[in-house]
Amino acid sequence: MNIFKAFFLVTGMILSSCDDTLGTQDYLDWAQDSANGMKAEISDGRLIYTLQYQPPEMVYLMRYREDGADKTVREERLKQISTLRHYILKIGLSNGKGNFLDLASTEEEKQRLVYYLSYPFQNDIALMGSHGWQSPVLYHFERSMDMKASRTFVLGFENDENYSGMSVIRVLSPDLGINEVLLETNENHTKKPKL
Repeated sequence: MNIFKAFFLVTGMILSSCDDTLGTQDYLDWAQDSANGMKAEISDGRLIYTLQYQPPEMVYLMRYREDGADKTVREERLKQISTLRHYILKIGLSNGKGNFLDLASTEEEKQRLVYYLSYPFQNDIALMGSHGWQSPVLYHFERSMDMKASRTFVLGFENDENYSGMSVIRVLSPDLGINEVLLETNENHTKKPKL
């Protein structure tokens, strides 16, 4: 009889360890892995563009971590987060060295560049939706005057009822000398892990 109990106990432990549930950091690592299709990167020789799709669960973890919220609160927060499709766009110098703001030569031009990146640049970013190109409804430039080779933008687009799981985001900025850059992510996953 003890052999049967031991067999069922071991079998139960093995089966429960085979589910697709990940811990917080493992989930974040999975979501940011380029092999999963949710991250795209392209270079035009001068600048490198990285786009990271953030599934609602990833946004939740980054905002709340493990705050001990019960299932009802968590589901309500996820529902609210899911009203937008969230992305992080990072634009940097291709060589990864130097100061991104050195794209402008004088202090006055650098101030103009910071202003442009803070506000008007959002009009130069669009997501292809079922009704054409749409501008972000959430835009945040992570403003910094330090010497960094890249700049980061937080983007949110309204969810489209015909969303296929494939996203194309266009960056078209004459002010930055960007003719047109298309970044594509694929958020369709047959084996998307659970938290």
